[in-house]
Amino acid sequence: MLSSALRTLLSVFVFFIIARVSTLPLQVPEFQETSPQDTSPWRDYGFAIDEPSFSLHRRDADSSSRCHNLTKTEQVEKIPGWGTLLEFAKKRYGKGGRHILVYDENYPGVDSARVCISSHAVQIQLSEPPSCSFTNTSTGGMISGSHGIASVTGQSGYTGSSSSYITQAAAYGDVGSYSARFYYPDVASARVGLYSTSSFTNSQSSRIELSINEQVTATYNMTVQDGQSCQAMETVRSCTFKGTGKIPFTASGNVWFEYDDPTYNHELDNSKHQSKHYKYAFDLTEVLPDASQRTLYATFGGTFSVDSHGQYKAVCTEGEEDG
Repeated sequence: MLSSALRTLLSVFVFFIIARVSTLPLQVPEFQETSPQDTSPWRDYGFAIDEPSFSLHRRDADSSSRCHNLTKTEQVEKIPGWGTLLEFAKKRYGKGGRHILVYDENYPGVDSARVCISSHAVQIQLSEPPSCSFTNTSTGGMISGSHGIASVTGQSGYTGSSSSYITQAAAYGDVGSYSARFYYPDVASARVGLYSTSSFTNSQSSRIELSINEQVTATYNMTVQDGQSCQAMETVRSCTFKGTGKIPFTASGNVWFEYDDPTYNHELDNSKHQSKHYKYAFDLTEVLPDASQRTLYATFGGTFSVDSHGQYKAVCTEGEEDG
């Protein structure tokens, strides 16, 4: 009987304890905010892409050497719209302390800040009128025979070269070798546009070597009188001019704002309920859609020459006939 009564008493006591515990509040451990000095992986939790439409995809410098990644914060700070970007960041995420990165190795899928040149040709502008001259050159060999038509094979088209340099580099500095097309002004009365491609760096006195060789082989007919000995002569028109131009370097990609304390988007109506982050990536083209706000220029200048080929005529011992 005693053991039965004891079991009943113990059952009542256990039921009371369970009922009491079920009415107590659940104790949740307090959130421990990661300190800014903490370099553990938990630090990287504070990350957000500012523009939700942005695609996470890294684009390195392409094979045509038109783009190069920036490596220093002071490089991207040179863009004309940098002040606008800072104001945008303050309005959206507050005025808390932060430092800026052009690339975060922890997020290789996010485009780094980079500078590109356009695929369009850079126009060479005349800085003074061209100086042109004519030179007669023998094609070699004599033409003789009975009365009739003689054929001569020669080159027709244009050749040219330059001695030009970067006279003032863009403020981004030297980040690598670029390759661009350059368009010549029409000083040789060319019926087609004359282009040349050169590699260069964005550094003072970097040489821009241009070479034109737009020629085709053509056959010219000349009248030769009976008994005459004639020679085919080519008249080359050579034009030299001083030229200048500007090469645009446009920034794109993302810059990172890493805040000392986690922050949130202050512009949203429910901003106080937003999750906080340490890091935010800003897409330069989204914040500064006007390319002029992201573009700096390098200037170049020098001496350029263009030769026009294809004017042939026969010079004979007796008389002269044009071909």
